[in-house]
Amino acid sequence: DYKTFHKKINLDFAARGFDAQLFWYLFSLCGEQKGCRPAGVLYYTARLPLVDVRGDESAEELRAMAYAALKRSGVVLADERVVLAMDQSGSGRFVPAAINRDGSLAKRGGLMTEEGFGQMERALRESLCRTAEGIAAGNMQIAPQYLDPEHMACSFCEYGAACRNRFAGAE
Repeated sequence: DYKTFHKKINLDFAARGFDAQLFWYLFSLCGEQKGCRPAGVLYYTARLPLVDVRGDESAEELRAMAYAALKRSGVVLADERVVLAMDQSGSGRFVPAAINRDGSLAKRGGLMTEEGFGQMERALRESLCRTAEGIAAGNMQIAPQYLDPEHMACSFCEYGAACRNRFAGAE
């Protein structure tokens, strides 16, 4: 998915149904296509990033800084073939996974097993079903989500005047 700002994936939030759009795209596509398996979800900043420089960097250092700023955030399937298909050098330059010299996967963040993708899909479906069941049961209480100071539903909502909710978690 392309974003105009740098966005980091948060697997804990996604498993609870927040910031899960990329996973929904992936699981919807895989559900539609016979034999399709998840390979990964990645955010890419559509805007070219700015890199702070001192002015005495070599061309190689500047290139490394630019590559680091262009690295995608997300997770990819813990499979060497998948990582190499996304980054032919296996260096992890543009994806959050890399291949060691011996051909094995480098143990770092950004990898998810096929079982992990399955667990994420089940968690999202359970969250969606709970929400749908609540709506069907008439549960329309004002209950905005507060995950942390950066992820507070009320700060993005345009209906504050209508709901008149004073969000207790923000105080």
